[in-house]
Amino acid sequence: MSINNSVNIITASGTPSLAAYNEFVSWTPTISGTTVAGAGTYTTQFGRYTQIGKMIFVTAQIVWTAHTGTGNMLITNLPFTVRNTASYTPYATVNLQNAATGAAVLFVVAQFALNTTQAAITGIRSNNTNLATAMDAAATLIFSEI
Repeated sequence: MSINNSVNIITASGTPSLAAYNEFVSWTPTISGTTVAGAGTYTTQFGRYTQIGKMIFVTAQIVWTAHTGTGNMLITNLPFTVRNTASYTPYATVNLQNAATGAAVLFVVAQFALNTTQAAITGIRSNNTNLATAMDAAATLIFSEI
């Protein structure tokens, strides 16, 4: 099996095997601020992903107890560069605990920035507008799937 821009998995009979796609690759997610990236004290930095063709499925849990970053919150150090395709903006649902999300936010998402290795943490409001989530000194962030 090779993971370089594509996945090539062939069985002994020469046919592709979906069972072999269950391999996960580990990575270390980080949180940064948009104004000042800062440094964090992490108790949990867990990430893993699998790639099937051009699709990447990713999950992460990040827990920090102190952080010096300022501005809005970013997930950084993604293990891949987000594809730059017209009319394409990938999102992942986020479970953000112990952090302020702003007024009238219904749910929080990670909006993956095209052609980068980062995602902005954004609140979706009841009037269908987005609100960037401010950097927090301590919180828990969990997300999965793009």
